[in-house]
Amino acid sequence: MRGLLGFSLLVSVVVSAGCSSHTAQSPAWSTWADREGGLSCGEECARASAALQRLGNPRLDALPHPLCVRVLNADRPCAYCWPDGTLFVTEGLLRLLDDDELSGALAHEIGHLSGGWSRVRSAAFSGTGGTDCEIRADAAGCDLLQSSGLPSDFLSRALVKVRDDPRTPASLRTALSQRIQLIQQSEASTPQPIGHAECVR
Repeated sequence: MRGLLGFSLLVSVVVSAGCSSHTAQSPAWSTWADREGGLSCGEECARASAALQRLGNPRLDALPHPLCVRVLNADRPCAYCWPDGTLFVTEGLLRLLDDDELSGALAHEIGHLSGGWSRVRSAAFSGTGGTDCEIRADAAGCDLLQSSGLPSDFLSRALVKVRDDPRTPASLRTALSQRIQLIQQSEASTPQPIGHAECVR
């Protein structure tokens, strides 16, 4: 897969659980997050943060903002990104995916940020942001997974679960199937890291 575009800036990547209270000035996404069900804290935040930490990679240093993951109190399986480096996953997505697949979903969201596509805030992991935008984020996410020593099938497995989940609108399933097929075709032609797929949970 193509690289994540040339990066030259070095910015520290800060990973936080995202459950701390808002600063004196509310972030741009605050009202949106409240409409989406509000923020959730606890074990969900720790799990989401751990999934993001697995993607630790020097290539992320080029992102213009540090990364932070937060959990939305919503049942549908979705993930979102905002231009300030804030990633969101829903409780529904956390329940649906295992830890590997959750890292895949976050890699996809970082793919939006690394490609400059974060202006499409509604480009949810479930595929509502337009097929071309989502395919580019998938490609960048797979590249991030591989450069982090993780298999790109973390993303394709996550997409299969989201596609097959009854909460996913039927109108999105064809596009999700197309994305899964493209990733699987790429996986077949790309050597995968050894070790992670054989881990016993």
